Formats: sequence, C-alpha cells, structure tokens
Amino acid sequence: MSTTTNQANLKAFSAVDLLSRYHTILLDAFGVITNTEGAIPGAIEFIDHLNASHTPYFILTNGASKLPKSMSAFFKKRGLNIPEQNIITSGSLLKSYFDHLDASEKYPLRALVIGTPESSEYAKLAGATIAPPQAPPEEIDAILICDEDDKNFIPTIDHALSTMIYRLEHNLPLKLVLSNPDTYYPRGENYYGITSGAIAAILESIIRERYHGLITNILPPSFVNLGKPQSMIFIEAFRRLGLDPMLASDKQKVVMVGDQLKTDILGANNFGIDSALVGTGVGKLDLSQELSRKLTPTHILPHGLKLSLNR
Repeated sequence: MSTTTNQANLKAFSAVDLLSRYHTILLDAFGVITNTEGAIPGAIEFIDHLNASHTPYFILTNGASKLPKSMSAFFKKRGLNIPEQNIITSGSLLKSYFDHLDASEKYPLRALVIGTPESSEYAKLAGATIAPPQAPPEEIDAILICDEDDKNFIPTIDHALSTMIYRLEHNLPLKLVLSNPDTYYPRGENYYGITSGAIAAILESIIRERYHGLITNILPPSFVNLGKPQSMIFIEAFRRLGLDPMLASDKQKVVMVGDQLKTDILGANNFGIDSALVGTGVGKLDLSQELSRKLTPTHILPHGLKLSLNR
C-alpha cells in the first residue's frame, strides 16, 4: 500500500464548497487571511460572510506576540473584522500547560521570556513570574520562546543559551517551552522571515553539539511545543465550540484551512479533522509533489478564500 499521495489526485475545492460542507471553519492567520502586506485577496469577503451567516469559526494561530484583543485590532486595520473571542493563539495555551504540570513542578516559575511585552503578559496570565533581563541562571526556572520580535534579541538569546548550559551542568530543572513552533512565515510575495521555532532549533542544536560524544549524564533537552501541529490548540477550539474531540461525528463538522503542511495540515490530520491547503502562504500547490499521507490535505484551495472567482 502506498504511503504517499500525489496532489494532482486531490479534488480542488473552493471557499464556497467549504461553507456548504462544513459547520465550523478553523483558519490559520498568516498566509491564509493576511501577511505583512495586508489582507490576502478574498479573505475580507470570506470573514464578512462568516460573520453575517453566523458560521462558527476560529483563527488558530501559532502566535504569542499579541494578545487576542491586540490581534483583533491588528486584523481590523486590514479590513478583517474578527472579534477577539474568535482568536485562539498558541500563547494562550501557556496557562493550560502550566496547569497540567505535576504538583511537584508547580513551584512559582520564574520565566525568561523571549518575545514582545505582550508575550510576557501571556506568561503572567499563566501564573509565571517574569525574570529580569539579566537574572542569574539560578533564578530562572523556565525559558519561554514566544516570538522573534524581542527588542533585545541577541542579548536575550545569549542569556537563554547561557542559562540552559548552566542549569544542565548544575543538574537544575528547567522548563523549555515553545509557544510558536513555526520556523518561518510568509512576509510577502516570495519573501519569508524566521520565527520562534527557528530560535528553539538553534538553541537545541548548540546544546546537542556541546555534549555530542561526551561521556556525561547530561541529556540534551528539547522544547515543548504548544502550537500546531500539537493537538492542544485544536482541543481548545473544540472546548469553545462545545464539541467532543472523541466523537467522530463532531470532528466531521470541522475543517482546518492552512498554508503550512507541517503545522496546519499535519496538526489537523493527526487530530482527525479534515484539512484544506491554500497556496497563498508557505505551502505551494505543487500538483506534481508526492506527499506522505499525514501531510496530505483533504482538499486543496487553488483560489484561496475567494468566494467569487471573478474578483
């Protein structure tokens, strides 16, 4: 049995088809409805239709740089009228992650946060205390990578690396949490930027290199990913929708629209809901490309979210 699928064998869907087939629409943000240049063609009309028709929908974004209120304002400036209650960010999952730690691990976490001031707000809302920028490693219990837009980017990364090494070599516990596992994102047409996942990958790579081949009890750690493709963000969407993630009949009502195969599509497929790939972001609709089944979308949307192909 083949474990790959050719995109040419997938049936092309339209935004209208999605609306007629599914009860609930889950949408990625960057690359699907917007990029740094503004709203992606078709997105404004699509969101307006969802609002007017009272179709349940959520924006599921691997973002932790803006709180939902700020993100809603960000979208509104681009003509996208998305209420904050319709936005689920990976940053908002920090509280759930901390709440589910073992009782022995729920000491007051002092966190070094890589990201924006609102990234630190996510950490505070989750119950963490924010460590000062130059806090000694002994006073840091967690490193939270939320966003690449840190005003002290290089010094903060250096401090995070130094803290990881110190606490590893002194056998001190350290939580490593990555709110946004995306390594890059679309900034515009054929133009990309790195994001939080790339920072985590750099730090993990350095730690592996430092201890590779050494006879030591140190096991290089990895960051815990909270965003897509992990299931936590989909579980939160189902909770807000009043749907049961264990019921196949509920899962059949929902589709995830995304632009990244390894986060949006993989996450949806693993969670057991249908997925639709657009070509307006990172993922390109290369119909000759062979994909593993886990990375194969249920549908492809050649025209993105455009409701009318005449626009």
